[in-house]
Amino acid sequence: PSSPVGSLSLGRGGTFAAAFDPHDATGRYAYASAWGGHAAIEIDLGDPTAPTKKRSFTIDKNPEGIAFLDARWMAVANDLGDAIALVDRPAGTVYSVPVDAGVALRGKEPSNLAWDEPNKRLYATLAGANAVAAWVVDLATSPPTLTRAGSLHRCIERKDVGLEGDAVDHANDVGNLAGRLRDVIHRVHNLRDALATGRRDARS
Repeated sequence: PSSPVGSLSLGRGGTFAAAFDPHDATGRYAYASAWGGHAAIEIDLGDPTAPTKKRSFTIDKNPEGIAFLDARWMAVANDLGDAIALVDRPAGTVYSVPVDAGVALRGKEPSNLAWDEPNKRLYATLAGANAVAAWVVDLATSPPTLTRAGSLHRCIERKDVGLEGDAVDHANDVGNLAGRLRDVIHRVHNLRDALATGRRDARS
């Protein structure tokens, strides 16, 4: 096996994800979500043999999946905080958007994210609810406005999914939401075991 070009310690507590921003043509910066550090970390790869930690954005509790909405905004799933963190990278500020603002009981646990840029839809796997949720994102506001479009639960995955009844949480104007959710739902399978193990490690 080949040896790594370079390495960087991100501290104790483990990491969940590492990603490049597709809007950054230089590929100079990578981003990692750090469970133990409760942060999203910006890594400078200007010298790939000696990467450095450039900035750290506080994400409250157990940051996990990362999605890049544009060259400015980064979304981070805040698992145990039941929220989506919106990071304004140029300004260095973080805004928290609750996954379910009208619900007092917590436990949805947003884990991984997927961004449909052409349709401006953000999807999140909800590990605690065994479901996938979707939001319509308005990037014209600051911070971006996330409007809940609907959700799809694991229990109906093997049935014919339409836009009627309980498959969508009373969403209006959802377009092809069910089709897009079906494209994302398989990620729940791949993540379920890894997430369960990761959460146990993070809490120990």
